Amino acid sequence: MAYAARKRGKWFVVSDGKQSNAWNRILEGSLAFSGNGEHLAYVAQNAGGWCVVVDGETGPSYDEITGMPVFDTEGKRMVYAARKGDQQFAVLDGKQGEPFDSVGTVALSPDGLRVAFSAQKEGLPLVVVDGKASPNYGGVFANTLQFSPDGKHIVYGAEKGPKRFIVIDGEEGPGFDEIYEETLRISPDSSRIAYVARKGEKNVMVCDGTTSPPYDKIDPPVFSNDGRHLAYSAGTDTQRFVVIDGNPGTVFDEIVKNSLIFSPDGQRVAYGAAKNGIYVMMVGTQSMEPFESVANPSFSPDGQNIAFTGMVKGKSRLFINGKLLPGYDLIICEPVFRKDGVLEFIAAQGKFFYRATSKQPPSNP
Repeated sequence: MAYAARKRGKWFVVSDGKQSNAWNRILEGSLAFSGNGEHLAYVAQNAGGWCVVVDGETGPSYDEITGMPVFDTEGKRMVYAARKGDQQFAVLDGKQGEPFDSVGTVALSPDGLRVAFSAQKEGLPLVVVDGKASPNYGGVFANTLQFSPDGKHIVYGAEKGPKRFIVIDGEEGPGFDEIYEETLRISPDSSRIAYVARKGEKNVMVCDGTTSPPYDKIDPPVFSNDGRHLAYSAGTDTQRFVVIDGNPGTVFDEIVKNSLIFSPDGQRVAYGAAKNGIYVMMVGTQSMEPFESVANPSFSPDGQNIAFTGMVKGKSRLFINGKLLPGYDLIICEPVFRKDGVLEFIAAQGKFFYRATSKQPPSNP
């Protein structure tokens, strides 16, 4: 665990109880761990300017750090963007790259073998992947820039004239009136890509180049772990349903935001929904009800059990396979199954808070 703190006008980073050197400033939101948790980087300012600090070692000073530090999974490589004078560049493993007018978002493949970043040269936006610059675009949606989990694919959004599109491995996809940046998803197995776009007055889900029927509203897509299944909620303000592999499900008044999940094996789908003021937790075609609200579904690793929070008489309670887990007055945060199948959650009982576990959940009916 690491955090930044100020004491007597100076800033420090505290990691595992150890305090860093003093800094004039620590850039908010810049603390970053490597995927394996063994390395820590952050952006700090001293009298010489801004620098990136990795495991306590201070890097070169710049006028500004324009792109936050990003590690590969093992923490062996790191990239960030910096500015010195009128030039900006990506800094990979401490070495400055080619200068540009500006460098924004940087991305590093999980295996550390590939690097990409958004940039501008002579006022024209582009993307640099593995040292090769893309064609110039009218604009680049830097927040969409990402590698697939296996590092073999690079994806980002761009625009030319009135049309916006997703670029996959350098190939431009179909043009739309709008691409909703926050909806771009790559499946965990790296085989599929999906996103929400607007065409005219309607929204569509685009997956593997295929466009869904138009809907008034569509939420971000959710892939199963093996990438074989895709689900999302769609509809209107008053009629919402979940679409699984292109097939619309039961119509509700509301689909609970951020509640749609697949079981680890991809065979079951769960989500919260409401109709006529009554909330239910849908697991496949089974309805677990009634509640004043539902949230935070979590499948066990084998997919046989599901935990979620349900509001009953104004109190958040924990349910496993639709059955109330007794003994607590209030569930404070979402329940999560560990890899060993034990369910962990934080609850309140009386005047005290508890970090609690449930080792033997009720069997799934």
